Amino acid sequence: MKDTAGDNRIPVYVVSGFLGSGKTTFLRKALREPVLSGSLLLVNEVGELGVDDRLIRLDGTPTVLLGNGCLCCTANEGLSTALHKVVETDFGQKVERIIIETTGLADPLPVISTIAINSFLAANLRVELVLTIVDALHADEEESASLDYIRQIETADVVLLSKTDMVSTAQVLKAQEMVARLNPLCQCLHVQDTTLGELLALPHSQRADRLAHNWFPDLVEDQQEPTRTRLRLGSRSIAPGSHALRVNTFCLELGEELDWVRFAVWLSALLHAHGNQILRIKGFLALEDNRLPVVVNCVHHVIYFPEHLDSWPSEDRRSFLIFVVKDILPEQLLRSLQACVRTARQLPN
Repeated sequence: MKDTAGDNRIPVYVVSGFLGSGKTTFLRKALREPVLSGSLLLVNEVGELGVDDRLIRLDGTPTVLLGNGCLCCTANEGLSTALHKVVETDFGQKVERIIIETTGLADPLPVISTIAINSFLAANLRVELVLTIVDALHADEEESASLDYIRQIETADVVLLSKTDMVSTAQVLKAQEMVARLNPLCQCLHVQDTTLGELLALPHSQRADRLAHNWFPDLVEDQQEPTRTRLRLGSRSIAPGSHALRVNTFCLELGEELDWVRFAVWLSALLHAHGNQILRIKGFLALEDNRLPVVVNCVHHVIYFPEHLDSWPSEDRRSFLIFVVKDILPEQLLRSLQACVRTARQLPN
């Protein structure tokens, strides 16, 4: 999400996926790559005796087991303690990155919130990428069986489809359509065509400005009214799915500098009231008394730690927010945002 130049925090990569999706196989192969040297792996197992961590230790990767703990409800004390120790411990070499493998029954959101709500962890760690592995062979029944499975996809920056060599082309397309319906902003790739090493540079392609220009190609073409607030609907179609998953994708383009306190109050209130319906918010903010942009990233009730960039990615310096929401009308969010920030001054021409 951000230009990491000058950011000394340790990047955190969260790898999730339902039971049997192939997470450990993927990680064992990935951690043999030279580019992954310096990684520390945290493995979450449901039982007290871990299997995955022992397999990966055999490959020589430093590994910490979070035993008897399903990261599935709220910010997790066991994970918080483990991450504190990682930050504070001298391992004899620099920890270049932390990879957290969640149990197949876990919702990745508590991992993100554990870091986001702890000032010490947020100052030393940054969630760089959430990767979810989806079993193309069993995608249909797993979506129907588990809310955690749906959350794993909704939270992902990147989804990797596994076992695509074992299914028909029609099944692969159906799995891709499901991913696009649950998380329109994520990239969906095939696990056999991708390595974790190649994904290390991928978070930059997930930046809000690039996502916005991909989904809203006319975002900066019309410069005649730079101070106008616009509502733009997504340019891609989303595959129809369950009647319970009525997803809207839209962008609010704001031609005014925002008062950070007012905006933060609005965003907090929105997530508190409608977090279950907020699948994703990503955006760039032009703030009063701050000449550089601030990046915001939210998933459901969780707000990532705001990121201050070193420069604007283009000459266009307007705020914009990309929303993926369920059962919320775009006009409702626009009206509520304008009510909270309408006293912000206009951007200079």
